[in-house]
Amino acid sequence: MADNCGLPKGYKQTEVGVIPEDWDVAKIGDLIDYTKSYAFQSKEYTNDGIRVIRVSDTTYDSIIDSSPIFVSSSKASQYAKWTLKENDIVVSTVGSKPPMYDSMVGKVIIIKRQYDGALLNQNAVLIRDRKNRRDFQLLLLSHFRTKRYFGFIESIFRGNANQASITLKELFEFPIPFPQSGIEQHAIASALSDVDALLAKLDQLITKKRDLKQAAMQQLLTGQIRLPGVSGEWLTVKAER
Repeated sequence: MADNCGLPKGYKQTEVGVIPEDWDVAKIGDLIDYTKSYAFQSKEYTNDGIRVIRVSDTTYDSIIDSSPIFVSSSKASQYAKWTLKENDIVVSTVGSKPPMYDSMVGKVIIIKRQYDGALLNQNAVLIRDRKNRRDFQLLLLSHFRTKRYFGFIESIFRGNANQASITLKELFEFPIPFPQSGIEQHAIASALSDVDALLAKLDQLITKKRDLKQAAMQQLLTGQIRLPGVSGEWLTVKAER
């Protein structure tokens, strides 16, 4: 059923499209507190201590643990301002032009429990919901993973395809729709988390199948397996299901 404006009953037209009447639209900058990253000096690095997260340590949705860098634990209080907490959102302010997702400027990760207490290095910004709502933080993350967001980054980045940057002033202009109800925020965040968990399992299955294919290729291409009609022998690849 539609009203006189041609919209479904209970919905309204906004700058981000048609949304429920009891939802709001706001700019990211009006919803969050932020901290600019710190430019650690290489002379401060140690072999252990407090992990320092660099933009180069991040992919589209994760943190890479190879070749980590650290600073002395004795300096923890000195760097408290740049300490990351679980569910913090980190946005890269330099990188490549979208859609090179793993290196793109504006890529976003969420800090998982294992990185709680790490420090944020330069060329990124730390974002936290002003009301400290975990569910809302997950909603923010999901908005940062949409095609609308990628298009927005393409419209504001400066530089070339391999050396792009964005300003916080422009980034914080990005508008998002969201439900006012905390109950609905929780329901959406939970549903999205369930989808992420399912996709992670599928990725693991795909990786396992790819590994099995690589093993079969290695055996076939090195003659460890001989096909029938070639040598008169028939060997099979034993693979886990």
